[in-house]
Amino acid sequence: MDEWAHVERARTELAEDLEPVDEGEWDKPSLCTEWRVRDVVAHLLDETEVRTGALMLGVARSGFNLDRYLAREGRRGGACSPSVLLERLRASAPSRLHLAFTKPIDTLVGVTVHGQDIRRPLGLRRALPEERVRLVLDRLKTVGFPLRAKRRAAGLTLRATDLRWSHGDGPEVEGPGEAIAMMLAGRPAALADLRGPGLAALSDRV
Repeated sequence: MDEWAHVERARTELAEDLEPVDEGEWDKPSLCTEWRVRDVVAHLLDETEVRTGALMLGVARSGFNLDRYLAREGRRGGACSPSVLLERLRASAPSRLHLAFTKPIDTLVGVTVHGQDIRRPLGLRRALPEERVRLVLDRLKTVGFPLRAKRRAAGLTLRATDLRWSHGDGPEVEGPGEAIAMMLAGRPAALADLRGPGLAALSDRV
C-alpha cells in the first residue's frame, strides 16, 4: 500500500471504531491538550478542507501562534454533532488534499497519531498494520518543528518489540511500535508501555 492508501484506510478504520461510541463519550478528553474526542475528529477533517492561504491567514490572526490557531479551530469544528462528524470523516477518507508545505507521509502521521489520541482514552483497541507503523516511525524520527520528535529520539536507541524497527544509538528504550510513535509525538500516556535504561531520560523530553 502507498501512503495515501494507508491514509484512506486509517480514516475508514477510525470511523468504524467510533460508530458504536455513545454520544457522551465524544466529550471525553483526548490525549491532545485542550481537545475532546470530537475536537480531534474535527481537526482531522480540517486537514482535508483547509487551504494554505486560509491557514496562513488564520495563524496570523492568532498572533502567529500555530498551536493557538489549531486548538481554536478544532474546538470550533468539534461543536458539530457526532453523527455529522462521523459522516464527514467517512466522506473524507479518499481525500488527498494536503497543505502545500506538507507531504502525504505527514498526513499519514497525523491521522495515525490522532487516531490513537482518540482510541486510547476511549479504551478502543485497534491493531495497526506493521507497514503503517513503520512508515510513521521512519517519518517521526526526522521531524523537528512542530512535534520535536527528532529531539526526543536523540542519543537513544529506540527498538520496537512487535515489528522489525530500531533507530539510534545510546541507552535503549523498547516497546510496541505504536507506543514509540506516540511517545515521539509527545504523548506521555505512551510511556507506561515502554521500558529500558533510556526511559528516564526520555520521560524528561515528553
